[in-house]
Amino acid sequence: MNHLYFIFLGLAPAIFWMWYIYRKDVWEPEPKRQILKIFFLGVVVIIPTGMLEYLFQHNIYNITIHQMQTSLVLNTIICFLVIGPIEELFKYSVVKGFMYHHKDFNEPLDGVIYMVAAAMGFSGLENIMYIANVGYHDPSQATTIAVLRGVLATPAHAIFSGFLGVYLGKAKFCGDRWKGLGLTATGFLLAVFLHGLYDTMAFAGGYYSFGVIPLLLVSGWLLLRQIKRLADASPFKVQPPVAQTEQKN
Repeated sequence: MNHLYFIFLGLAPAIFWMWYIYRKDVWEPEPKRQILKIFFLGVVVIIPTGMLEYLFQHNIYNITIHQMQTSLVLNTIICFLVIGPIEELFKYSVVKGFMYHHKDFNEPLDGVIYMVAAAMGFSGLENIMYIANVGYHDPSQATTIAVLRGVLATPAHAIFSGFLGVYLGKAKFCGDRWKGLGLTATGFLLAVFLHGLYDTMAFAGGYYSFGVIPLLLVSGWLLLRQIKRLADASPFKVQPPVAQTEQKN
């Protein structure tokens, strides 16, 4: 029973935030089969991500979790140079490899939708791992961890990758290869910066950890503004809203 409960606690917030962003694509929602595919691949890439992070953190930099929690400098190094870049790279690789050239990726907003789907698959399994790790030792704490991750870590992943998706979508349709590469690089660096900053404060603990709240509120608000602009500029906006028309299958 605990296994199913932990899975539910981990996946529920990821599915909710994926659905929340998916609903922003009002003019031509993406096929649900594609969303589920990218979500599942986001789950899968957490395995190589974890292996690579372990390699860099323990074998190359030789920094332990305890050292990260007691040294702000070491904490910052790992969060900005290891965790942020590796996790965002693997989430990006899912969309770039499996959706970027697909016919269903047919407007800039789709970059956000698919990047968030990949991020929520990644975050869903990450949630389960954190919840199970705590829950098997103290089941009473499983729900608390789930709630905290559901309102902090999970939307954080959506925001980081959502910004990358904004720039990825613009890159695909900008019409210039080099400009597209520049837009993609900008989005990736922005996602890594936000991810690194969030993790640095979260791992530092104490008063530092409270900084994640204004970070998420401000960055989340800015991302929603970007999503609205992309939706307003959708080439499909000439059609009636999707609620009044048939969605893509």
